[in-house]
Amino acid sequence: MRLATLFGPDFHATLAEDPNAFREALAEFHEEDIAEIVADLPLEDVVALLRVLPDDFGAGVLERLTDE
Repeated sequence: MRLATLFGPDFHATLAEDPNAFREALAEFHEEDIAEIVADLPLEDVVALLRVLPDDFGAGVLERLTDE
């Protein structure tokens, strides 16, 4: 599954139906890259996405997000 598909219009459905797809797709990226991608998402989507990531990886992404 391509990253663009994951963040497309079916974001919530994909996240609810197959959170492992997010985890697997994002595991190939660096935390900094994920932080840049999620910076453009609404807060509720960022929170939902961080919840499916492994704790240490999610924490690394969270550390790299801006305060806004």
